[in-house]
Amino acid sequence: LKPISISDYLSRMSVFWKKLKYMDRQLENVSNPFLNYDKDLVSNGQKRFQKRAFRFTPEKLKAVATIIRRNGNPEFKAIIHLMYKLGLRRQEAILLEKNQISETPTPHIYIQSKNHERIVYLTPRTLRLLKQFIKPKQERLFSYKVLGFDGSFVKPFKEFGINQHSFRKDYISRMIEQIGLSNSIILSQLLGFA
Repeated sequence: LKPISISDYLSRMSVFWKKLKYMDRQLENVSNPFLNYDKDLVSNGQKRFQKRAFRFTPEKLKAVATIIRRNGNPEFKAIIHLMYKLGLRRQEAILLEKNQISETPTPHIYIQSKNHERIVYLTPRTLRLLKQFIKPKQERLFSYKVLGFDGSFVKPFKEFGINQHSFRKDYISRMIEQIGLSNSIILSQLLGFA
């Protein structure tokens, strides 16, 4: 068994244990044994997840520009622009609707997911870009489906070590450089983590 399999099993048992109190009231005050285990012992002292830092190098940005040019679809270019310039998640950009865009008091996009909502502020250039894709009889800005976009995205970017998360990671790094870590609460709200 791998450490991640053991951790997953323990996590599922812990969730089950938390539900027992609803099945039998006598078990309500019994402590959860699956919360009290030595996590280092399970993982052999190694971290379970190791995140890699990512920043676009000038070469990778040239590769992005080349891929966009080869694709030729203006919607593809706009979605990549939104992911890079605004830090939107892939699905947020692809499924963007015109009712999410507001020009007053400050141009912004209202993003709402299952558990979070946030406002993403727009530059004048990005607002002009979005206005090009607003169609009178269509709610969504882009005709791509999420999986259809993935088909256009994954293969050309993979050879350069770029995935959909690379754009958001780079955006977050740029925001930290501009705002600074001292404003981490504001930053987490802007990014939709708070």
